[in-house]
Amino acid sequence: MTLWEAIRTKHYLERKDERGTIVDISIKQPQAYGGRDVKTTNQKLIPILQAELDKRFQYIETEPFGKSGEFNVGAIFFMPVLVNGKVSAPITMTANSGDKGLSYLAIIMSDRLVTLYPEVYYKKEDVENSITSHLIKEGKENGKLPLAVTTRNYLFEIDLDELYGEKKSQEKEPELIQPKVSEDSLEYEVRTDYRVGANFDHKKYGQGKVVAAASGGKAGVNGVVDWIDVKYPKPFLKGGKLQDTRRFNDVLTKAYFGKTQK
Repeated sequence: MTLWEAIRTKHYLERKDERGTIVDISIKQPQAYGGRDVKTTNQKLIPILQAELDKRFQYIETEPFGKSGEFNVGAIFFMPVLVNGKVSAPITMTANSGDKGLSYLAIIMSDRLVTLYPEVYYKKEDVENSITSHLIKEGKENGKLPLAVTTRNYLFEIDLDELYGEKKSQEKEPELIQPKVSEDSLEYEVRTDYRVGANFDHKKYGQGKVVAAASGGKAGVNGVVDWIDVKYPKPFLKGGKLQDTRRFNDVLTKAYFGKTQK
């Protein structure tokens, strides 16, 4: 580890200590409380949110970020909501530092966690502006572009009735089984995984190489990889700029179709 890496790691740990404790919460939608006492509900929510945040700290500290050498990556890894029937209300968290936000954002540079803080914004462009502003404020801006991403299962839902230990009075509606798409109907060749360096064959764009992928290119329990970035040999024009990398979201693997491959 270089001295600069050690400094960045120390800086992150200090910020985690400053901002890693939730001392208060608020919800702007009163109907989310369902007529229950607001103060009591909040007191029930805070330790649950803190326990989940601590777990996600461990995840964010070990998750590799392939783009963090090229970009200043900002990863939203925790966004809690309170669910009451059809109402889904975002929860504003106040940290022990006094910072407030709807989610927690970690900034990663060259695969090192630099800082984290509660984030007010949720739109990608606003988060990316926040990343740059924050790095400039802390004297860590390096001229690289910001890139806002979300980790797998960043949304954390808490059901109000379950919070109070109450069972639903009505029977749960049966889940609709969605028909799976056929493997042949996809625009790309399905793989077992999409690790960095693997070929990615697309009917429209041709063959490229995977240069970054969520969860290392391995599928979750649903057989889907959240996203992959594929680099192509010939650059193309996008948004008025020449680029050589395309992002594909919700990429299906062999596991999605109930297949395994040796």
